Amino acid sequence: MPRIEVRLYNSLRKPGDNTSRMLELDREITVGELVGRMGIDGHDIYVAFKNGTPLGRGLEAAADTWLGDGDVIALSGPIPFSWAYGAPIV
Repeated sequence: MPRIEVRLYNSLRKPGDNTSRMLELDREITVGELVGRMGIDGHDIYVAFKNGTPLGRGLEAAADTWLGDGDVIALSGPIPFSWAYGAPIV
């Protein structure tokens, strides 16, 4: 049974939640399947990383990436008021 670590950041993380959680799966799955199982709206994902390597912006860039035993997947929502969105940090 594959075991993966999921890390949620920024708007994907609810106040009081741990940043990281371990999941045991019945089989290897894709990032897109994982997001669906977790009930996360794919439009809310700004960037994804697998084992520290960027998969690209948005769920579309990462959806077909397979996750297996020992993988760490990090998902981040938009970072409010950041230079990435063209707005200065106040």
